[in-house]
Amino acid sequence: MRMVRWLAVIALVLPAPAWADDHRADMNGGISGGKASKLFGIHVTFAMPIPDQEKWSVLADISHHWDLNDDLDEKRAVYLSGLRYTHPISEGSNQKIFGHGLLGSGHTTLNGSSDADLTVAFGGGWEYIWDRTAVQSPDVKLPPKKYASGVRGQVDYVIAQGDTKNFVRFTVGYVFRFKNPTP
Repeated sequence: MRMVRWLAVIALVLPAPAWADDHRADMNGGISGGKASKLFGIHVTFAMPIPDQEKWSVLADISHHWDLNDDLDEKRAVYLSGLRYTHPISEGSNQKIFGHGLLGSGHTTLNGSSDADLTVAFGGGWEYIWDRTAVQSPDVKLPPKKYASGVRGQVDYVIAQGDTKNFVRFTVGYVFRFKNPTP
């Protein structure tokens, strides 16, 4: 069963290269906190725009959290994939808002016993992408960048079946976008 899940993730994450929104892929990494038992951890996302669908992306989402309470030995790992819809706040804006739906597997270890459950997450966020061409003088001709970077804030509600508790996940991090090559 585990192999089938990974094949589904690979099929979603590796579509033909897309050239939407002036980037072909993006990565996000940051610190994350969960509201269920004072969780703290890391959260990484990799996304690729869907060809001919400028605002839609497929993504893989991984997070690992550890409990900050002294009396519990809790660890949570979540492996998800799904779709994201991204929309600029205004035309030509460096700010974007997004929403996504994810499906995958959640693993919880609590005081030595482990549990793996089907997991669903819904969420959204905001990102700001820095663009050096926005601040350059019209007299200066800089070569096109092959990347762009920015910051992202994100909130998800992670729903797990079985004995694992649902939790709200907050993430703040860095965004790195691989730009399209110029002809």
